[in-house]
Amino acid sequence: PAVTILDPATGTGTFLLGIAERVRAQVDRDVGPGAVEPALRQLAERMFAFELLIGPYAVAHYRLHHALAEKPKPNQPPPPPLPRLGIYLADTLA
Repeated sequence: PAVTILDPATGTGTFLLGIAERVRAQVDRDVGPGAVEPALRQLAERMFAFELLIGPYAVAHYRLHHALAEKPKPNQPPPPPLPRLGIYLADTLA
């Protein structure tokens, strides 16, 4: 929880997705399945990325949003929305 992640050339977000999958597996193993969604929500607030091209930028947003968002459960109120992802359309070298 004390680590902030920055991907300076995220492309389609594969590196950040790998981190999310690792957090999901570790929290599920160490704490239990009920703690996975809050851990991913906290992770979303600590991940940042830059991408220069609009196509990969849009794909990264889509993939990360679907990987980190809490899935709705039947007969339950809808989950809170995911905070805005810190993926920015920017030139890292500029």
